[in-house]
Amino acid sequence: MGRVLEILERVGVLDETLVVVTADHGMAPQDPAVVANPIWHLDEIGMAGVIAEPMVWLRDLRVEVERAADRRTGRVLVGDGDAPRGEWVPVSGARVEVVWRTAEGERPVAAGATGGEGVFGFGTPSGAASGDLVVRVAAEGFNPRAVTVTGGEADPVDLRSLLYA
Repeated sequence: MGRVLEILERVGVLDETLVVVTADHGMAPQDPAVVANPIWHLDEIGMAGVIAEPMVWLRDLRVEVERAADRRTGRVLVGDGDAPRGEWVPVSGARVEVVWRTAEGERPVAAGATGGEGVFGFGTPSGAASGDLVVRVAAEGFNPRAVTVTGGEADPVDLRSLLYA
């Protein structure tokens, strides 16, 4: 385990990685009354998850953002991040907010919801760099996501600080 953590640290992803270790015989049953029980913290920190004792699955959104070559329009595709590999399961009704991060702060660009195919289209200021446009997506039953139009995480979540603060 130490070597795995060393490698993760060496390649620079240790702070972004959640490592779960279990054995063939499974995890010990969780006691919901114990404060150290990770299940106890999910509601408290506002995370959406599926709890099937003794395991926890965090519900994630799959968010893809595309910007047109003329830099005047963009679209957001929102799907179920827990869908089987290779399947696109759209999330309709997801709330989408697009902001432009400038030196003066965030400027609203667009807001609305995805349609039945999990798509939200929006106009963009042509002077805004794609890396400065942030798309925030929230949907019932899923954890929220925030990404830049270039595809990077805009507001990364540090689960360690949330769960063990």
